[in-house]
Amino acid sequence: MLRDAKLSPKTKGINDLKERINRLEKYEKWGRPTKVDFQNIVGSQVLEQHWKNWEFLQETMRKALKFAEQINTKVANAQKMP
Repeated sequence: MLRDAKLSPKTKGINDLKERINRLEKYEKWGRPTKVDFQNIVGSQVLEQHWKNWEFLQETMRKALKFAEQINTKVANAQKMP
């Protein structure tokens, strides 16, 4: 965050960088993350199906977005007509 890398917060000129760093440090001290071994709990087949469902949902959302863009273009073009 404090380096001169191209897209670092410092290079971007983030004004409250010190405050953000303090908040991150406070959060890190707040507690330890809980590790959950989902595969062991629900089984590999269930987990595999979950990720297949997730990928299907992602792909469906990408298609829906493209379709919505087509609709938006058609509506915008129709509004330009006298």
